[in-house]
Amino acid sequence: MTAFDLIVYAIQQLRMRDRVEQLAVHEVVCNGELERPLHHSEIVLAVTLRWASWSDTDARDSYLLIKRCNLYARVLPLMRQPLSTFGELRFADIKSKSFKKYLFEFKNACLAYYKDAKISQPLGSWNIEDITWYIGCDCRRQPSTEWSITYIEQKAVVKRGTKETPYFGRTLCFPNEEDLYRWIAAMLVGQYPNGILPTMEPFDLLS
Repeated sequence: MTAFDLIVYAIQQLRMRDRVEQLAVHEVVCNGELERPLHHSEIVLAVTLRWASWSDTDARDSYLLIKRCNLYARVLPLMRQPLSTFGELRFADIKSKSFKKYLFEFKNACLAYYKDAKISQPLGSWNIEDITWYIGCDCRRQPSTEWSITYIEQKAVVKRGTKETPYFGRTLCFPNEEDLYRWIAAMLVGQYPNGILPTMEPFDLLS
């Protein structure tokens, strides 16, 4: 079952008045600190099975929620192809509690960061299809602003609270809300070049 199928099923079962394109399945993790909307094509079971590799506490506190997707309403006007962005951001690596400034770039569906503008080789890079990103930050870190994105590698074993991974993923802090949504728009275009809203007509799962 995809996220789209689950929304259609919920609308039919609960007789909801919302349209399919107004809703999204949201993955909520880290005791509600992090959240992301699932793309309509994502397989719901695959998302929940991934929690099995997390710490017992994080796996137990994770859940799916169907609600209106305010994020898409904010970023859709910013989404255009090709879309890339570059700027200085505060970054906490996988073992870091505090944040340091680096130059980040999102281009050709790849997120990379550099020590400074003179360095041609990135300190690290991730293809957008290989990571899962959430809005928010592990509260045990010390974010410099309230606007942040946390991301994990899809194949990573997340055991928050251990020596190897004391915090959940890596986190980027943005100076303002406008920059946050600009970067999210670029990442969504890179990850889903065909769009983020469903184009197919809903079908009756109960028939």
